[in-house]
Amino acid sequence: MKRPLQTVVETAEFLARSSRLMSNEERAEVVEMLARDPECGEVMQGTGGVRKVRIALAGRGEVNIMSKKAFDSIIAGLDDALAYTKGDKARGRATVFDVRDLDVGKVRGKVGLSQDEFARTFGVSVGTLRNWEQKRVRPDGPARVLLTVIDRDPVSVLKALRVGAKGAASKRRRAA
Repeated sequence: MKRPLQTVVETAEFLARSSRLMSNEERAEVVEMLARDPECGEVMQGTGGVRKVRIALAGRGEVNIMSKKAFDSIIAGLDDALAYTKGDKARGRATVFDVRDLDVGKVRGKVGLSQDEFARTFGVSVGTLRNWEQKRVRPDGPARVLLTVIDRDPVSVLKALRVGAKGAASKRRRAA
C-alpha cells in the first residue's frame, strides 16, 4: 500500500508570526502535526473553514496561533497560499511529508492482546480494529495518536491503564 504524501505550505505570514512565537524546532513540530492531522483545531465560524489551532509551548503555556485578533493576518496568509499554488514561490515554502502508515496488527502484537481484548482495552469496536489491521480504513486523529503512543511504548501505556500484556503476564507466572 502506497503511503500518502501530505504537503504543508508555510506562508510568509505564518513564517513571520511563528518566528516571533517559537523556535524553528517547535515550528517544525507544528508543521508536522498539521501534516499528520490536517483537520486539527476548531473551525472558526464565518471563515469558510479556517481553523483555530492552539498549541502548548514549553514553559510558555498555550499559544493561540489563529486568534480573532489575527484574522486579517490569516486572510493575508490565505492570499499567500493561493498565490503560492498559482506559482508565486516567493510567498511561502512547501514541505512534503511521507506520513508513515501504522501497522495496527503489529502494534496490537506488541501488547500481546487478542483483537477482542485490544478493542475493549482501548475503547474501539472490534470491527474498526479489523478494518485498521486489514488496511481498509486508516486510523486518524486521536486514534492514530493513541496507536502511535502504544507502538512507541506499549509497556508504559498498559501500565498507565493497569493492564498487563498477555506475554509478559504468562512469563511472570512461569518464572514464579
